[in-house]
Amino acid sequence: AKQMEKLLSKRALYVQRKEENMALIRELGALPQEEISKVESLDRATLQKKLRQTNEQLKKFSHVNKKALDQFSSFSDKRKTLLARQKELNDGAASIEELVKDLDVQKDEAILRTFKGVSKHFEEVFTELVPHGSA
Repeated sequence: AKQMEKLLSKRALYVQRKEENMALIRELGALPQEEISKVESLDRATLQKKLRQTNEQLKKFSHVNKKALDQFSSFSDKRKTLLARQKELNDGAASIEELVKDLDVQKDEAILRTFKGVSKHFEEVFTELVPHGSA
């Protein structure tokens, strides 16, 4: 009974380690089939030796930012979004500037029209008030 409990406990431990390792493999992403076929025929001891060697080689790169590619991709997307937004804002600013110019022209025309109208009416009123004078 005790031996059976030990075996079940060991099995549960191995199953848990297998699940953890599978999760780590999923995090790595898809491996090319040619890489898988290179190691499929190797025995466990050789694979563990290769794993240790690879881990030693990876330690040389511990100073490298492992998230650099993700950050680059993220920053590139953000840059593209910001450039599009900048173009949109610049187009909007140009449109607003054009509208302001048009409104300035309309304002100047309205002021000139009003001035001419007031001048004409002033002349008429002045000639009525001062019959021999000129405005």
